[in-house]
Amino acid sequence: MEFTLRPATVDDAEPLTRMHVAAWRERYGHLLPEEFFAFREATINTRIERQREALEGSYKPMLAHDAGGALVGIAFAREARRRTGRASCNCR
Repeated sequence: MEFTLRPATVDDAEPLTRMHVAAWRERYGHLLPEEFFAFREATINTRIERQREALEGSYKPMLAHDAGGALVGIAFAREARRRTGRASCNCR
C-alpha cells in the first residue's frame, strides 16, 4: 500500500476524530461496554470541536492517506514527561 504522510491541519479535525473513535471501537470493543462507544459517538460533534481547538494549538499529529486520499492512519509522539521525585512501591 502506498501512502503519503503530512501534518494534520484544522481542516482534518472531523476525519481524524471519526477515525480515532472507530479505532477505539475496533481495538477495545471486546473489553469495554457498548455505552462507552455510544457516548463517544453521540458526542462526536463536541469531540470534533475539541480536536479542532487542539489542532489550532501545538497538537500536530501526522496523517497517512492512501493513493485515493482516504485517511488510513494517525500518529503522534512527543517528548516524555519528566517525572518528579522517585517512584515507590509498597509491595508485600
